Amino acid sequence: MRRSIRSTELALTDASKPSRFKHRLDHPHLSPGITSIKTAGLSSADQVNPDNVSSTQAVWLAVYLPDVCLAVCDWDDIGLNLGSDSGKPRLVIEQKRGQSIVYAACEFAFEAGITAGMKLLSAQALCSELQVRERQPDKERQHLISLAENLQVFTPMVHVELPDAILLEVRDSINLFGGLAALYDSLQHSLHSFLTSNAKGQKEASESPCFILAGTPTPEASLILARAGQPALITEIAAIKTALSSLPVSYLPLAGVVKNAKRSFRQLHDMGVDNLQDLWRLPLSGLKERFSDNFITLLERIQGKAIDVRPAHESKPCFSQSLDLETETDSRQWLSYGCEHLLEQLCDWLGTINAVTSQMEFVFLHNNRVIERMNIGNRQGNAHKSQWLPLLNLYLERQVLVEPVNRLQLHSQHVYPAHLQNLDLFRQSSLAGCDDWSTTLAELSIRLGESHLFFLNTQADHRPEKQLTLFSSEDALSHRPECPKAVSDKSQLASNNLIGSRPCWLLNKAQRLDKLLSGWPASYQRISGPERIESGWWDGVDMRRDYYVMQDTQSRHVWVYRDLENQHWFLHGLFA
Repeated sequence: MRRSIRSTELALTDASKPSRFKHRLDHPHLSPGITSIKTAGLSSADQVNPDNVSSTQAVWLAVYLPDVCLAVCDWDDIGLNLGSDSGKPRLVIEQKRGQSIVYAACEFAFEAGITAGMKLLSAQALCSELQVRERQPDKERQHLISLAENLQVFTPMVHVELPDAILLEVRDSINLFGGLAALYDSLQHSLHSFLTSNAKGQKEASESPCFILAGTPTPEASLILARAGQPALITEIAAIKTALSSLPVSYLPLAGVVKNAKRSFRQLHDMGVDNLQDLWRLPLSGLKERFSDNFITLLERIQGKAIDVRPAHESKPCFSQSLDLETETDSRQWLSYGCEHLLEQLCDWLGTINAVTSQMEFVFLHNNRVIERMNIGNRQGNAHKSQWLPLLNLYLERQVLVEPVNRLQLHSQHVYPAHLQNLDLFRQSSLAGCDDWSTTLAELSIRLGESHLFFLNTQADHRPEKQLTLFSSEDALSHRPECPKAVSDKSQLASNNLIGSRPCWLLNKAQRLDKLLSGWPASYQRISGPERIESGWWDGVDMRRDYYVMQDTQSRHVWVYRDLENQHWFLHGLFA
């Protein structure tokens, strides 16, 4: 039984072989005659030369990773292969209805009689020494996404098929790689290199990384062949039915197509349909009545009779580059030259994709060992070397290296599309002012430290003491002050401008005005008011005040209020 199929009902066509996989990973080399297509049950008359593929015919390659759930886990016996007999058997489990069920087992565990779908207690009864890990779907998804981004060098049409496969449409890349057979071999080599470098606990693996690669003109058929362990390559739609005919119907991806996949498989078995060849012989009208329209659509997608749209994976742009120094050095001057060279490459790359970055990381290494990391940020985001270079020099001035460096790395993952802005015809004053302020903030953060930068922010509260608060420097750009509106009538009196306004200068604590004259502060002249503020009853800091804008004895415009609880007057703010 094949471990990678997540049901005990699924079996390979040749279940007599005592192995987890029908096909080991020594895939047959694809010659121009595609000799491996015989594994799919095709006669020699149906075999097609891959180099004669029609330019209008889609070619979908499916990469199936049966061990992806095992590969992303952290195991105790580091350095041993997933199926190595020298290590403990490994299991990945998942919780179903309150029970721990075996989701995947390594080769060593399979030889001990442990299969997918078995309860964990039963597996432990068969083998006492087991390494058990909980399934990690998020890590599996991230592993597939990383592989998909790595495979985008072959075609931009890469689709992640959760939980264990990737689809590539390579029709437009065949001529670029010198034919379909050459493309197939290059893809195999890239898969082997990626999976080997990213495999956990396989530093000295005796086996190749586990993957199955199959291709047909339709994505559904390619997935079925790959998950069935058939590394075949089919280039004609007419040959799909013949290639899939010997496979059990349990390989049909009915999850999400019918309401109950197990019941549908049981119905097909009761009808005498054991393999797909038996299914091809049945009339579609009868199948539609027994199952659903989605079931018929699935069969049509497999055979290429219905459109199968698969969205391409869109990777988030990121930059990573390294530079090997000729000699070890701790000189700031030489390090500055190297960092500036990497910075120039980053800015050139940002210009080609019309993007900006808000943060970058320089890594200083000595013999592949990290000596120091240097993070540089610019809240505005920029793609110009002239804006980043002063910040880089400031960081290097403060950097103290404990050891010499012989390698530099630059990474940037905070990459965003550049926003279009209106610029002057001859001067970029509007953009320059914005960049200068952002650069000033970045320089202050370098000299003073991020923890020493704070800004004012307004709160939705009518109480003046609670309307302003401090916020961290990371949110500076989200709270820019708006430009004041221009005054249309310059002869308008200042007192009229103050009507309904608030002062920018509030006292830390309101000062009581002791001298009263007929209920008004002595020698104070009212300009506007009152403005009643009555709030805070819900949090115990309630207030009832009447605010006035007045002119004091020094001709200053001040903001005073009368406390309606005790009828006392207080000075609360000054107008500039």
